[in-house]
Amino acid sequence: MGEYTIHNVRFYDFEPKAIQCMTYEDETNRLALSRADGTVEIWNCNCQSRPFLELVIYGDDGCSVEALVWCRGRLFSAGLHGFALEYDLTTGGIKSRIAVTGGPTWCLALSADRQKLAAGTEGGYVCIFNVMDDGILYNKTLEKQEGRILNICWHRNGDYIVTGSVNCIRLWSLKEGRVMRCSFGQGSSQEIIVWCVGILDDMTIVSGDSRGKTCFWNAELGTITDAVETHKADVLCLTVCADQKSVYVAGVDPVIVQISRVQTGAKKGRKECWVKSIQRSIHTHDIRALALTNDNKVYSGGVDTVLALSYYPPKTVFRFPSLPYPGSISVAGEAECILLRYKEHLELWQLGKSSQADGPTGLFLPISQDRIKLLEIHCHEDELIDWCAVSPQAVWIAYIVKGKLRIFQFYPPKIITMSDLEVTLESELTLKPGRSVIQMNSNPDGSVLVVLDSQHMVTAFNLDQGSSTTLPSYSSPVTAIGVHPVTRDIVVVYADMMIKEYDLAMQKYTPFCRSFLSTCSSDLTKRNSITQCEF
Repeated sequence: MGEYTIHNVRFYDFEPKAIQCMTYEDETNRLALSRADGTVEIWNCNCQSRPFLELVIYGDDGCSVEALVWCRGRLFSAGLHGFALEYDLTTGGIKSRIAVTGGPTWCLALSADRQKLAAGTEGGYVCIFNVMDDGILYNKTLEKQEGRILNICWHRNGDYIVTGSVNCIRLWSLKEGRVMRCSFGQGSSQEIIVWCVGILDDMTIVSGDSRGKTCFWNAELGTITDAVETHKADVLCLTVCADQKSVYVAGVDPVIVQISRVQTGAKKGRKECWVKSIQRSIHTHDIRALALTNDNKVYSGGVDTVLALSYYPPKTVFRFPSLPYPGSISVAGEAECILLRYKEHLELWQLGKSSQADGPTGLFLPISQDRIKLLEIHCHEDELIDWCAVSPQAVWIAYIVKGKLRIFQFYPPKIITMSDLEVTLESELTLKPGRSVIQMNSNPDGSVLVVLDSQHMVTAFNLDQGSSTTLPSYSSPVTAIGVHPVTRDIVVVYADMMIKEYDLAMQKYTPFCRSFLSTCSSDLTKRNSITQCEF
């Protein structure tokens, strides 16, 4: 191994955002979650490897996402803007949108047959939409109720919807289009907020409220059959297991509690009741969202910004901290500069230097020249920066806004040329139809470009020869790619922490790669996924 000087960059003002809501789809093994700034993250949760961030759909602080729903590989959302949206998971944009009656929308639910969406609004309306091939189509609106609809769920047979509001849980009959049962908090003068609801196949309604209680209701009579004090403060979210024998709840008191259905009493007088079971203390602040897989793996997130995966048995917990998204940091190695992306501007910094050339491993070298901010670039008020990059010599900067490329302090690379008046496209590279670009990387002279597409295939373009090579596929998804600056070897990192190096000229794996595959440390596979590869 060579010797390196490590720069600790502590002046990047990165602010992690709280997790608002999440949804999981077992068919595609994908988790979608929203952040407090309106950003939506798509996580690949393939059961054969560690979950990793696959796609980021950037949002706006004034456009919060309060609810997310998967439907046959399609992702829908709703928020305070009053629209139901469908995302284009190829481009990362909005595919379609439709206004929801009643203004700001707090919740969404999908019918068991995946044909209809229900939305609950600030104005007390429940709006029903048909899920079509090209978007969603308005169907009808149920009769208006007093108070906002905070949470909503759909019964498996599709005939009933349950909603939670202030001091109230409602059971709606879609056949009659009205409320069949209405249950109010009793025995207390204080306001009880029902934050989350669920319904079982036997018409048992589950609710979590601001008293810290999880209640089970007889839907036919509108009465409480069990009330379990699971938390010391508000219960904000719940999710029901596939076998409907357990329910997970969490909230302001940051403990995930499993409530299980058990039988009590003698054989003749046996009855079922709900009792607290396993508790998990994973988070440090309010837990706002839970998502459950068919094999009872629990995803959770909230104010502490950490996404957690937990399951038992065996007792297992993975934590995924909120980190800057790919494309947020770019290093100009030759110039010893770093480009930092914020939502509305870029900052180019000259890194500090030390007069001391070397020292023992782990020693902090004294700084003789402090860091210097060289440049700050702002975009327009209604624009957000998605990605940025800086050249090795820091003589040109490129960034993307709304799918458009902008270039500053430019010099001609291999693909694009520039005259005194305008930038012109010299050549265009294409992938197979239906595939979009997820990541790109190149060597410093721009002679080799390596591309990761939406099907997790890696293609290397030799721009000097005008040829392309598709690298061998692997069972685990790709999380990072790179090109060696001298040898032009392609390095590919996978979600299961496997690292492969490919000789582009010989079109085979390098000796290092074969050696690594036979001596790979088991400790490496226990770490979180690698998202960037540099030389």
